[in-house]
Amino acid sequence: MIAQLLGVSRQTLWSWKRMAMTPPRAMGRPRPDVSSVRACLCAVRRVMRVEDFGIGGERAWRMLEQRYPLRLVRSCVKTWKARDHALARRRFAARRVSLQVDVRDAAWTIDGTQVGRDDQGRKQALELGRELRSLGYLPAEVGGPRCGVDVIAVLEAGRRARGCLPLVVISDNGTENVNAEVAAYLRGHRIVHMRSAPYVPQHNGWAERGVREVKEAMRCSAGVVSTRAELQGLADAAIVRLNETRLRGSRGWQTSAEITAAELPAEVLVDRKVFYAAACSAAEEAMRDRKTGRARRMAERSAILQTMERFFLIRLTRGRTPLAWS
Repeated sequence: MIAQLLGVSRQTLWSWKRMAMTPPRAMGRPRPDVSSVRACLCAVRRVMRVEDFGIGGERAWRMLEQRYPLRLVRSCVKTWKARDHALARRRFAARRVSLQVDVRDAAWTIDGTQVGRDDQGRKQALELGRELRSLGYLPAEVGGPRCGVDVIAVLEAGRRARGCLPLVVISDNGTENVNAEVAAYLRGHRIVHMRSAPYVPQHNGWAERGVREVKEAMRCSAGVVSTRAELQGLADAAIVRLNETRLRGSRGWQTSAEITAAELPAEVLVDRKVFYAAACSAAEEAMRDRKTGRARRMAERSAILQTMERFFLIRLTRGRTPLAWS
């Protein structure tokens, strides 16, 4: 009667009944038990220590003589590597020294990068400056191989745009930054030159990040570029857009232009002559007993940073804790 009412056969009803009374079967492969997983984790850890942690799932599986399923061994290797990477990140964050600039135009960074070629195939480089309080960009210069004149031109363009020069200029050790022309210019305007340690780009991370931002902004609207003038126009448009529209989360979600308009420059709050004399004497004293060039550079950087902190221009922290100088 039920089959007739539903419009199906009696066999179909019996099949539905059996399906309803039979418990559902788990899909896929059965999961390994907890004891097997623990044993595999311990075995994989021992193998990773022997191989100095640079090991893949299949190699570990073969070194364990295939005692465990390959899928389980791969999962254990992935688990241990994720744990080791997280631990390394926490240790690095605890040792990392962070610098927070509190005063506008206390420090600028300078860096250069190649942005393309002109219509004759010649390399075109971009010399870029950045202000560290607002993370704003100075007017850039696009041209051929960089030299000291280009660095001075960027500083002078920043001076015209912002109305002042910085107390400290941060750069790497490129020949365009370390030469007699730039040294004379900085000395004549009483600007402290703080250079990165050799092969440590993290010391000028603001400039590295800034170069990346500007090049990405230039690529967004680049199209086909064939002349130096077009490259210069793209760079100028990218800098204006980043300064006026890019919200900075580390600066209270303000734009660089808003921070620049709201704050006073460092040379209004700090006497340039006094700061320059204090920073230079501290750097000379710190480098006096250092034997190697790297040790002298690190001592010079530490002395300049301590001087800037003493003049309340910056704050230094290690793992979010104020840095205690020895």
